Amino acid sequence: AACGCRARRDGLDPEGMGLVGFAVGGGLAVVPAADPSISGDVDFVASFGGYYDIFDVIAAATTDTITYNGRREAWQPDPKTLSVLRRSLIYYVDSSRDRDILTRIFLEGEEEARGRVDELSPDSRVIFDLLDNHDPDRTDELFARLPPKDVDTLRRLSPRYSIGDLHTELFILHDRNDKLIPYTESRRLADAARAGNDVHYSELDIFRHVNPTVPANPITFLANLIEFFFQAYRLMLRLV
Repeated sequence: AACGCRARRDGLDPEGMGLVGFAVGGGLAVVPAADPSISGDVDFVASFGGYYDIFDVIAAATTDTITYNGRREAWQPDPKTLSVLRRSLIYYVDSSRDRDILTRIFLEGEEEARGRVDELSPDSRVIFDLLDNHDPDRTDELFARLPPKDVDTLRRLSPRYSIGDLHTELFILHDRNDKLIPYTESRRLADAARAGNDVHYSELDIFRHVNPTVPANPITFLANLIEFFFQAYRLMLRLV
């Protein structure tokens, strides 16, 4: 995420600021913007390819499924998403022995290490079960078994749990074919934010995550390009 103050002819305006985040930074930009200690000074937040709830991202990445308004659809995560997710969850495991076992299983692909799963502590076994799960109907049960400190950390990093304190202008863009973070995350963010914020939301097909691409259909490309520049123009107006 990047932070910037409003521009003036003679420099920067210290009375207001905007937060801009790309990918994971998109979600992380929303969280501090909702902090009561600074929320009154945040003029806008821009999230490009961000997330709403880390719990949902974990569920999507491990089960190859995304859900929105009760409707499920298949989603194939990028290997980078799985790698970052696995490293992040394993990082919070207290036992170095358990971290080693989980690292060998999920990051180094050592099938032999699965023979040591019974050696894991109860808390570490929950992490194993969560990362090894492929059933979307089991995710809520597994999340409920996470240690309270881990649940608290994930909540603090998720805009879902602070969105009620956000009161600013919000720009949200997401690629519908994003394989790193599901586009449904930005949909949820926009849905939740509309109650107390001015929200500008767009789904595009000319990016792959946050990298521009050109789709085969030129009409789609032109429509998306116009939408993107319209959003960018509105955002630039907030900077001057």
